[in-house]
Amino acid sequence: MVVKGDLAGTVWFQGDYLSPCIHENRILSFTEWYEDWLDRSLADLEPQPEKEDISPDSTILNYDGWQLKEIPKEILACKNLKKLVFSRNALEKFPMEILDFEQLRILDLSMTPIIEIPDEIKKLKNLKQLKLNYNYTLDLPEGLAELQNLEKILMFYSYKLEKIPAVIPKIKSLKSLHLSH
Repeated sequence: MVVKGDLAGTVWFQGDYLSPCIHENRILSFTEWYEDWLDRSLADLEPQPEKEDISPDSTILNYDGWQLKEIPKEILACKNLKKLVFSRNALEKFPMEILDFEQLRILDLSMTPIIEIPDEIKKLKNLKQLKLNYNYTLDLPEGLAELQNLEKILMFYSYKLEKIPAVIPKIKSLKSLHLSH
């Protein structure tokens, strides 16, 4: 933000070079830019409306914040799914249907009341990232050690996690582990 001179109160972005924030052929003031940014940011936090049609060719599905108690049956046709986000939902148990997504690389079950991850998760052979942030997960299953592609586990603010899960040193492909209580 410029604080002195003719352009005082305007917003400039620094990248490879300085450039003003222009909208509809005029330089935005800091207040205009900030209010627009805040409106867009708050809109991003709103749950997405339910999608009418899900293509069986979908590779990414995001159900963040939908407060679902079970996974929608129409996603079962998405055999090429690579990323599945069910964060901020009311899933009380791990949805076993997820195990049918053989191509799944990223699974996000953050902010759900799921307590237990089943040992059958080892069926997700291509899984690279498992996100269980802000959960009540008590432990991790031994089946994770069989996932040769698993590189990252995120368990920030795992409220019930009292010790590092015993399976962690057995996951040979693990490059990044984020745990907090």
